Amino acid sequence: MDKIKTFMIDPNKRLVGIALTAVLLLFIPLIAMQFTNEINWTVLDFIVAAILLLVTGLICGLVIRKTNKPRFSIGKSAL
Repeated sequence: MDKIKTFMIDPNKRLVGIALTAVLLLFIPLIAMQFTNEINWTVLDFIVAAILLLVTGLICGLVIRKTNKPRFSIGKSAL
C-alpha cells in the first residue's frame, strides 16, 4: 500500500503536467506551419485540438487514479 501512495501526485501538479503536454503537442503543427504550406491551421483548429487533448488527458488521469487492480499498477508508476 505504501508503494501506491508513493506514486500519488498532487492533483495540481497532474493538471499542470496535462496542460503542458497539450501545449507541447500543439507546438508541433505550429512549428510545421512555419516550414510548409501543407499545414494551415486556424485559431479555431488550435482551440479544438487543445480541448480534445485536455479532455483526453483528464480522462486518462481519472482512469489511472481510479484503477485499483494490480494489473494496471504499471500505469500508476509511470505517473
